[in-house]
Amino acid sequence: MNVFTDLTPNWQWAIAVWLAVVGGCVGSFLNVVVYRLPAGKSLIRPGSFCPKCGHPIRWYDNVPVFGWFLLRGRCRDCHEPISFRYPLVEAITAAMFFGLAWVELLSGGANLPALVLVENVKENNLSPAWNSGDVAAIYAFHLLLLCTLLAAALIQYDGHRIPRRLFIPSLLVGVAAPLLWVQPETAALVCWSTTVVDLLLIDLLLEVAAGLAVGWILGWFLPSRAKDKGATGVSPVPAENRQGQDAPRIPRRVRDCANDGVVLAAVCAGLYLGLGAVLVLGTLVLILTLLGLLIRRIWRGFPAIGPVIWLVAIVPFWIAFWRPLATFWDCRLP
Repeated sequence: MNVFTDLTPNWQWAIAVWLAVVGGCVGSFLNVVVYRLPAGKSLIRPGSFCPKCGHPIRWYDNVPVFGWFLLRGRCRDCHEPISFRYPLVEAITAAMFFGLAWVELLSGGANLPALVLVENVKENNLSPAWNSGDVAAIYAFHLLLLCTLLAAALIQYDGHRIPRRLFIPSLLVGVAAPLLWVQPETAALVCWSTTVVDLLLIDLLLEVAAGLAVGWILGWFLPSRAKDKGATGVSPVPAENRQGQDAPRIPRRVRDCANDGVVLAAVCAGLYLGLGAVLVLGTLVLILTLLGLLIRRIWRGFPAIGPVIWLVAIVPFWIAFWRPLATFWDCRLP
């Protein structure tokens, strides 16, 4: 039984809009993470403030997306311009929450591969279909992956080394969730038995190994020079005004000391989406990264787009079209 598919359209819209509001708040927090984490600052204290004048940001000015428009793109106290990037990140995050709610949560998991039970249905009182609890868990599962990748992509875009601790929550959840309850990447509900646990552990090891291999290969194609640009800051301070003096830079030998962010991003993709997904996505990201490097040789004005940025751009499409892709993938297997 899935309560989300039984709701009236009005209730479905209400839930989707509410989740979009939550997504906007999460996007506001991601702006904080992207600015403070590379600089080694606390994500909690102090509260949001304007680095230009140091004045704390009022709660009614810190409303995601709308606060920027109400302030007309300027700080209320010092009247310095506010970068449009901050409401843009909030809007993108809100759109992720809203879009994934329709594609996955409110559709009853219509985008997910057909469910396979790993134990006898009658003995475990399980239904051979995604129920509301399963879909809600997978929805939150995928949002954690998308938010982590988005923060990593923004940090990479700013020209900073992606801190390893950014991936700690995603890695812990990515390892624990399949073992405790649901295994969306293999479309199987877990019923505890020695055989099943052994298979899941082997599957996890293969996903981690594939992520490490894909991330290491992609790391060789990172842009060779860091952008001379500071990390994005706490809304509403524009990133280009910070100069990034208090944040670590990517050294010139990027492939030697900044690959860990790409590797961990690929490992997360493997844990959350499965072995087949990380191989396909890794190949696509490699092609796009090489294409971007080729374009930069011809046109110097083309932005340096790292592998994590490409990854966060295509992962939502994989999640949205997971079922037909999984069907196509299975049909191609011998």
